[in-house]
Amino acid sequence: MNFFILLLIMTNLITPHTINFGNEKAGSEWMVINDAVMGGRTTANKSFTDSSLVLKGKLSLENNGGFSSMRANNSEDLSQYKTINITYKSDYDFDFRLELYRDYWMPNYKVALPKTQQQWVTKAYQLSEFSESIMGKNGKAKLTNLQLQSVIRIGFITAEKRPENFDLEVKQIQFQ
Repeated sequence: MNFFILLLIMTNLITPHTINFGNEKAGSEWMVINDAVMGGRTTANKSFTDSSLVLKGKLSLENNGGFSSMRANNSEDLSQYKTINITYKSDYDFDFRLELYRDYWMPNYKVALPKTQQQWVTKAYQLSEFSESIMGKNGKAKLTNLQLQSVIRIGFITAEKRPENFDLEVKQIQFQ
């Protein structure tokens, strides 16, 4: 019985890993990667407000284009966490990705961040809900706790193929 009480107490002692783009001014290490790396014509930039990190641009389907992303390297072992909360607003669908490999053709894991009509929302996901994606195509595998030890990058990527302006504003990402 004492073991279970101790386990319960220790489980609640895990400090959340928070990336706060407002109060903490995190985000300088985040990079924008557009389809130009593959010949596309999408343009986008990151910027900051007093409380958020912003990805804003124009998606183009020209020259086999069609994506924009913003990502950062990760050195945190995420296996101790069970959920992620993302506070954001957007008028475009995005995915939030956890990447295990440097090579773009290898699987990554994602969850959908639907449009919010420019209203702030906090979406909560179990990390076990992240689904495999290989070069934009959905796979069948789910993210495992063991894989959470090896996440090398986290980030956002456009999830629609609409050639128009888009923006994503993110206040905070928190792993709990």
